[in-house]
Amino acid sequence: MGGAKTLLILIPYVLAIVALCMLLAGMSRRLDQFHGLVSLLSVSLAMLGGAYRPIEIVSSPTILMLGKVSPLLFGMEALKGVTLYGYGFLDVLHPVSIPLLMAVIMMGIGIILWRKGVSKNGRKIDKESILNHWRYRYQYQK
Repeated sequence: MGGAKTLLILIPYVLAIVALCMLLAGMSRRLDQFHGLVSLLSVSLAMLGGAYRPIEIVSSPTILMLGKVSPLLFGMEALKGVTLYGYGFLDVLHPVSIPLLMAVIMMGIGIILWRKGVSKNGRKIDKESILNHWRYRYQYQK
C-alpha cells in the first residue's frame, strides 16, 4: 500500500509542475525564451523546495518564506511523511492540497495567456513553431 500512496501523492505535484510550465508558455514570446525560463525556474524552485538539500538545515526566514511558493516543497513534505513517517492520507492532506490549488491557479492564468497570445510583437508559441524548432535542431545535429 505504501507504493500506491506514494504514487497518489505524486499526482498533485506533477500537475502543479505541468501548470507552471503552462503559465511560463503563456508568458513566453518565443520558444527559446520559454526554455530559458524553465531552466532558470526549475533549478531555483528545486533549491527553494528542498530537493538539493534538506529544508530543515535552512535558517534564513526569507529563504523559508520563498520556499513556500515552490510546489516542490509541499511535494517533498508529503513524500517524506508517507515514506519515512508512515502518514496516512489525512495526515498529508495539507501538503497535497496546496500544489492542487497552485495548479488550478497557474493553469487558469496560463491558459488565458496562451489563448490571448500576450506578446508585444504578436508572436505566439504554437505547434508549428515548436515543430520548426525541432526540425532546425535535428538538421544541424547530423
